[in-house]
Amino acid sequence: AYKLTIYNRFGSQIFQTTDVNEAWDGKYNGNPPAPDVYAWVLEYDVYSDEVKETIRNIESGDVSIVR
Repeated sequence: AYKLTIYNRFGSQIFQTTDVNEAWDGKYNGNPPAPDVYAWVLEYDVYSDEVKETIRNIESGDVSIVR
């Protein structure tokens, strides 16, 4: 499984995809978002040969939009 979600500073979701080949184009509702800091959360599963099971990984960070 794979899921990438982008949030604005108020916690509202502005982008989400489960397609590993789809990237955020930096727009929200077709328009460039306001200059600000946006949080991202990436969830993905990886099969571990060591433990013989799928492990869920969650990573997060932020991206700044400047103009």
